Amino acid sequence: MNANSHCSASKSSSNPRILPFPIHGSTIECHGDDDIETTGDVAAPLHVSTNFVSGAPESCGQVYSRLNTVTRTRVEALLGALEGGQAITYSSGLSAVTALIHCIKPRRMYVDGGYHGVRAAFKLWSERGSVGSGRFESFTFEQCKQLYEQRKSQPRTERALWRPTDTKEERALDLIWVESPSNPYANVADIEWFAELADRTGACLAVDSTLSSPLGQRPLEHGAHVVMHASSKYLAGHNDLLGGVLIVLIGISFIVS
Repeated sequence: MNANSHCSASKSSSNPRILPFPIHGSTIECHGDDDIETTGDVAAPLHVSTNFVSGAPESCGQVYSRLNTVTRTRVEALLGALEGGQAITYSSGLSAVTALIHCIKPRRMYVDGGYHGVRAAFKLWSERGSVGSGRFESFTFEQCKQLYEQRKSQPRTERALWRPTDTKEERALDLIWVESPSNPYANVADIEWFAELADRTGACLAVDSTLSSPLGQRPLEHGAHVVMHASSKYLAGHNDLLGGVLIVLIGISFIVS
């Protein structure tokens, strides 16, 4: 898939940037942030101010750059529209991963290889994370296949009904982390198979899609709950920008806030 491919978006979204009909990928790239663009800039300026003159406290406008900025809002609008979900940016890819870990607080997890920094973050969580009184378990792929065989006759859950606060005892897995394409081997995962496994085990399926553009894979369309990009890689062209982003299925978009 390339920029000339068509992208569909959620019909249930209340976000005005997620359009309820198929739309050309290059159109999203050019106009995905039109509803929040006020100056007509062809090349969007970078807003470097750390604080802003604000109205009433309940106005929810620009206040402080740690909360939001025009630049971040536009980036999130475009990436969310391109992936078909709700996006939030972070200071790095590992910051995004850490935010997801602390939201889900996984005790049972499968990590499908992946970037060494991500694996280190999960290892650190397993050793020091707040997992309550439960024992941390890291599953192998063979164990995942066994779970799949055990549960394939059970009905699949509705993805948009998944919640990080669900009773963990009801889950066989809490988190499935897949990197596709993998770095550096460029192996492409069967996301739909992992999505079915997630639906039958109660897990959140998160896909690290860093080595693919938002138009190249779109994991949410294949059953993922969350997509992560380390934006210092493909999105920024490497070497001159550090950042990360999570794009989350609209129905569960609160988990990134």
